[in-house]
Amino acid sequence: MANFSPVPVTLADEVADLRREIAMREVVYWNQFTAGKLTREEAEKRIACSKATLARLMKLLDEQTPKQRSLFDS
Repeated sequence: MANFSPVPVTLADEVADLRREIAMREVVYWNQFTAGKLTREEAEKRIACSKATLARLMKLLDEQTPKQRSLFDS
């Protein structure tokens, strides 16, 4: 893997990215299901796992105090 310089990523950035990823996966998994390449149960489980991760990240974001949020958002 290439050696890139670190780019600051906030928790809010992670939440936004995961929301986009979930939306994309819902389309991809539906297409795989309709093509017979993925069962409905497996597609639903994968999406549920991603949504559970999103819920945890959102909880962390909500638990941050205003001072902590300003540290992450700078």
